[in-house]
Amino acid sequence: MKSEKADNKRQFILEEAAKCFGKYGYEKTILDDIGKAANMNKATLYYYFKNKEEIFMAVVLAESERFIADLQAKVKDVGNFDQKIVSYFSERLHYYKKVVNLHQLSVAQLRYIQPLFDELYQKVQQTEIAFIAQLLTEAQQKNLLRSQESLPKVAETMLLVANALKHEGVLQAKELYAHEIDYSVIDQQTNYVILLILKGLQQ
Repeated sequence: MKSEKADNKRQFILEEAAKCFGKYGYEKTILDDIGKAANMNKATLYYYFKNKEEIFMAVVLAESERFIADLQAKVKDVGNFDQKIVSYFSERLHYYKKVVNLHQLSVAQLRYIQPLFDELYQKVQQTEIAFIAQLLTEAQQKNLLRSQESLPKVAETMLLVANALKHEGVLQAKELYAHEIDYSVIDQQTNYVILLILKGLQQ
C-alpha cells in the first residue's frame, strides 16, 4: 500500500513537472517551480528524485513510451511493409524534434542529456526492435523478403543507424538551440539507409 502511494505521488510530481518544462523550458525550470506546482517542498522532491535532470528524464521517458505505443498502432495502417518501416523512423525523428522544441533545449544541453537518456531508453528500445522485427517477419512470410538474416538483429541495426545519424547531427550542429538544427537532412539520410537495408533484404 505504501509503495502504491509512493508511486502515485511520484507520478503526480512528473505530471506537474511536465507542465513546468512545457511552460518554462528545461533550462528556466527550477525545482522550486516543480515543488510549487506539486505543492511540495524541495526535501520531498529530493526523496523521490535526485535532481532536476532525473525528473526531466523520467518525464521524457514516459512521454516517449506513450508516443512509441501510439506510433506502432498508427504505422500498422500505412501502405506496404517498407512504407511502414520508413514511416516509423521518420515519425520517430519528428517526435524527437518536437520534444527538443517543446522543452526549449540548447544544443549543449541536448548533448549532455542524450547519453543519460539513452541508458534509460533501453527498455523502450527493446519494444521497438520487437515491433520492427515483427513487420519484417510478416513481409518474409509473404515472400517479400528473401534474406535469411536474423530479423531482430536487422531491426536492432536499423535503430542503431537511425540513432547514430540523429546523434551525429546533434554533435555536428553549430546552432545554439536544438530547434534550429535542420532535421530534414537527418530524415533524408535515415530514409536512404533504411531503404538500402530493405533493398538488400529483398534480393
